[in-house]
Amino acid sequence: MKTTRYKNLVSCLLLFGILFLAFWIRIQSAETLPDGQFLENDGYFYYWQANTIVEQGKLPPRDMHRWLPLGRDNGLLLSLYPHLLARTYKAVNLFFKDVSLYHVSLYLPTICFVIGLGVLCLFLYSTFGAFVANTTGILIATLPGTIGRSTVGFGDRDCWCLLLAIVVIVTYLIALQTQTPRKRTAWTLMSGFFTLLGGLSWEGFGAFLLIIYAIEIWRFLTSERETDILYYLLWVCSFVPALYLIAPAYRRGEFFAAHLAAFVLVLPIAILAMRALRHLLLTIPQTAETLKSHSRKLALGLTVFMLGIGLVYFFTQLKNFGTTTILLNTPLMQTVTELQNPHFNFWTGRYGSGFIIASIALVAGAYYWKRLILALPLCLFALTTFARKPIDALFGELTTTVLFFVALAACVLGYLYTAFCQQKQTDKAQLAYIFLALWFFLWTALSRDAMRYDFFIGISVAFFTALGIKAFAAAAGNFVNNTRAGTIAATTALVLILFWAPTGGHARFSLYASEQMRAAIPGQHSQINNTFYWIKTNVKGGVVAAHWRSGSQLNVLAGVKTITDQDHYIPNWIYLYNQHVHHAANEREALEYLKTHEATHILITPDDPHDSFLNRNPLGNRGFKPLFPKSYFDTSSIKLWEIHYPPDIEVDPKYLEIAVPKE
Repeated sequence: MKTTRYKNLVSCLLLFGILFLAFWIRIQSAETLPDGQFLENDGYFYYWQANTIVEQGKLPPRDMHRWLPLGRDNGLLLSLYPHLLARTYKAVNLFFKDVSLYHVSLYLPTICFVIGLGVLCLFLYSTFGAFVANTTGILIATLPGTIGRSTVGFGDRDCWCLLLAIVVIVTYLIALQTQTPRKRTAWTLMSGFFTLLGGLSWEGFGAFLLIIYAIEIWRFLTSERETDILYYLLWVCSFVPALYLIAPAYRRGEFFAAHLAAFVLVLPIAILAMRALRHLLLTIPQTAETLKSHSRKLALGLTVFMLGIGLVYFFTQLKNFGTTTILLNTPLMQTVTELQNPHFNFWTGRYGSGFIIASIALVAGAYYWKRLILALPLCLFALTTFARKPIDALFGELTTTVLFFVALAACVLGYLYTAFCQQKQTDKAQLAYIFLALWFFLWTALSRDAMRYDFFIGISVAFFTALGIKAFAAAAGNFVNNTRAGTIAATTALVLILFWAPTGGHARFSLYASEQMRAAIPGQHSQINNTFYWIKTNVKGGVVAAHWRSGSQLNVLAGVKTITDQDHYIPNWIYLYNQHVHHAANEREALEYLKTHEATHILITPDDPHDSFLNRNPLGNRGFKPLFPKSYFDTSSIKLWEIHYPPDIEVDPKYLEIAVPKE
């Protein structure tokens, strides 16, 4: 008993040390941040919303400081995170008057990340033991790929959503393993509550829920009868009706949120209906005797039928998906760095050798289950994702894409077949393993075509790397028949992975990722920051037209209204801005567009095209008067113009079209 308590105490102290290390690494940039600035644009956006909530008590139906003349429809936003910022600020400010909303916005993402890491490590400790939990924690704390979006000053909601996702899935798995009805009900409701919070926080939160759906399908295929369908019903009812009633985005989503309801609300109901149908067929006397010995085949048939319905839905929505594809392929989206394809050096720089070790461990685990039907597709999946660029160079992009989707489909079918062939009941460790394998599979697939999602694969990369180290240590210990040799081998492997360049050595770049991977925007002494300050001092009540990257910065730092920003609310407006301002055939066209959007000023920055209409006319025309900087306006790369509309310039509704251009 004393030995167990001693081990638990040591594990707790080590966990606190890991959490402190993770927090310490991520706050290194705090002292270098200029006051009032963030490391990326969305930080300004959420700070703007939180400040509005603090001042007005809530967000207005439309934000008339952005996307003029119509304003931003706040009803279609999932704005729980800025509410969290505002409420946290008010709570903290009761005790610490010197803490501002800006300070809360800086530090809250890092705090959320550390809490999420703690929850995950505790779950892994109870499931796989101290070694896997602590090794996973150390790797997550030091991987540059997990630092970039969780460092102080980043300001986005990613860490909050990651925390919610970990809590949702962990509590759901705990509920599945709990035997006491009262405790299981409590854990199920807790998972459902945090699912509701996640659904109110991010349009993409449904991707995390796919892991729970996949686990339920696994349990559906491995079970002979339904024993706990009421708990799943309770979980579904704890968030589906509330999301539909509370958030208009689930009733009338647009653009990238057009399929939000189908993805988050309909899918869990479809799985519930599938389980209920099998339960009904196995209890009705007319069908029970016939189907009793074929319950798992019935489950497989219903699952395949549901997948078929999903495919039918996909093909019937091809027109809408095509619209989304057009949006992603517009020049606008091509300039969004976070949506570009990652290259091999991207993976090595952010995850060292972790992604390679994790892939090998995952494939080896699938093979250990004696299912080559799953191991081979996973191997092809990893190759066409992490080694995409070299394979593209050898065989062409089309071949690589086809192989990737073949691997994707084969992995899904292999997963179903492996579940169908499972002979024994799924235990706690296996469910946790499936959870992290699905996490790796899902977020790696999404990161393949949009590098911004790679932040979420960090926990699964760390977990499978820890399993790889554990397997290596066990093999070393067995080879020399000495457990101490296994411990030495594990410690050596971990140190080499952390610090030795040939094996990745990612920990050498942890502080770099925190301090230098991202720079404050616009920067303390930059020309654009001086311009924002001048606008705030001299332009009162103005509407400044500018590149979308500057939108939220203009709202917060310059205190003016804008017509576009990085929210990409109406992507076609940004397309029209480029077409009718930068590439205008004449001055009249540009003035008509700007008057339609009620612009009083226009800001040209290096983000705008070099051949922009106003860059071709550095000293302006009769409608555009140079305003700032005054002394070297013609040679400046940043120019603020004041717009003087001639009497004959009129508003034209064609400049407010939201239809996606056909390209």
